[in-house]
Amino acid sequence: MAYSAKTDHMRDTPNPGAISEYGYTELDLTVSEANCGKEMQYLEHVLVIIQARFARRGYLEGNVISPSGTVSQILPYRPYDVIASDFNNWPILSLHFWGETPQGTWKLRLRNHFSNYRFSGILFNWTLVLSRDS
Repeated sequence: MAYSAKTDHMRDTPNPGAISEYGYTELDLTVSEANCGKEMQYLEHVLVIIQARFARRGYLEGNVISPSGTVSQILPYRPYDVIASDFNNWPILSLHFWGETPQGTWKLRLRNHFSNYRFSGILFNWTLVLSRDS
């Protein structure tokens, strides 16, 4: 039996915006049956692709929250990773949403752990890729 997956891309491209200096930056993306089709009833995995610039890469923490409230940490806080770097379309895979329905509001929550720096980062865009078992 061959393995295959059905993939639907959902893209949220905000105007480039600063990542909050204090607290959290949260972006929402609503997925409806019209977005992903009737055949996508249950998820297998979710891929998040981030394009951002941040002063210290390890100081950016990121979580994805599903419509049912499941939280998946996709970028852990890493205090020793102090490289100033771009997240140039970084793909990050999560299996935490296995078996959930995709419809509803998804959230990307970013936390800045580098709040002593005036300009710490910009989120250019993020992509949510939903996949199901076929």
